[in-house]
Amino acid sequence: MDHLNNYKGKKIEKRKMNEELTEQIRVSQCDDDENDEEDLEMVMARQNRASDIEVTPPPGFALRSHIVREASTDKKWIDTSSPEVQLLDIDVDLHRTKGNKQSKLSSRFLKEAKKKLGRAVNQFVLFTPVPTNVVNSKWLEPMLDTAREVGKGTKLPTSYEVTEVYLLMEYEALQNWIKSHKSNWTERGVTIMCDRWTSDYYLGLMDKVVDEIGEEYVVQIVTDNEAAIKAAGYKLMQKRKNLYWIGCATHCIDLMLEDIRKKKRVAKLLDCANIITRFIYNSNWVVDFMERFTGDRELLRPIITRFATNFITLESIVKHKTALQDMFHSQEWKHSKWSKKDDAKKVKKIIQSKDFWTKAADVLKVQEPLLKVLRLVDGDEKPTMSFIYEAMDRAKLAIKQNCRYYVDYWKIIDN
Repeated sequence: MDHLNNYKGKKIEKRKMNEELTEQIRVSQCDDDENDEEDLEMVMARQNRASDIEVTPPPGFALRSHIVREASTDKKWIDTSSPEVQLLDIDVDLHRTKGNKQSKLSSRFLKEAKKKLGRAVNQFVLFTPVPTNVVNSKWLEPMLDTAREVGKGTKLPTSYEVTEVYLLMEYEALQNWIKSHKSNWTERGVTIMCDRWTSDYYLGLMDKVVDEIGEEYVVQIVTDNEAAIKAAGYKLMQKRKNLYWIGCATHCIDLMLEDIRKKKRVAKLLDCANIITRFIYNSNWVVDFMERFTGDRELLRPIITRFATNFITLESIVKHKTALQDMFHSQEWKHSKWSKKDDAKKVKKIIQSKDFWTKAADVLKVQEPLLKVLRLVDGDEKPTMSFIYEAMDRAKLAIKQNCRYYVDYWKIIDN
């Protein structure tokens, strides 16, 4: 009887243990704000395992083997000295406590980290003669990742190492990359693109490159549209009858914008826009004051091409017309020392002029279609050869529809 009483008592203890485990699961679901599904599965697996295991049976049921079964039931019995039962007796906290969670980075820390990195990149751009769009380079983040990987103790390469050591490595890598595409040359052909040089140098270099690739593979050569290079391109086509020379679409549109800028009324308008931006960006206080009205937006934009920049700036000024007028009519501006300057008075006179905004709107009707095509051909996302001519035709139709003097601009585009 004593053995039976002990057996019943241990079954009651086991039931209490299962109830405690169930309570732990309920508490963990209420307190923990994360979905700890793996922990819950662990607890339930342990609970199921505990239900399959019984303690040592009373006398008369035990056999010589370590694990036996009762003849009249389907229950499994194990000895109380086995490791499994000893583990069941240990009170293990199976649910993850809040103290064990990995701490999350606060938004404040992320903002400070981004600010620190932003200032470092900004100083590099400002005090090194590189364009601001270098931060958009696809090679910048891999470089920063490599710097984090090698650690603080690694020194940067010297200018000698860049030009004499690592440049040769990149040349070999580029040669291997070119060889990997040779199998497609017979089917798709090759387009050679190059920058500007003198006519004779260009002609000799292109001859050498064509011989290296193979004239039978080269379909076309793309260059800038300056007179010397165009002349060399025509000479190359005369020498090699299977080659075609075409001008760079981006440079073509940039030259169109240059010719449009030479028109007297357009040049005067863009000069007024430059007066506005020069005055505002000559003082940090004026820039900060302007951004209060523009919603922290800048007037100047990253450079796409040389002559497109002036038109993009004009477009930005027109976009923020109301903000600029409110800025120069505000009481705080009137009481500031900057409003007393002669340049400020010129800028205010331009912004208050209806003639300036009317002419700006007319010029935008011409330059906006061309800028759309420029952004299209200047991108690297997809080839534009298949629809560049249609894009230019649509730009000309848009200019004709919105501008009374479209014939003059069509002549510039066609030439």
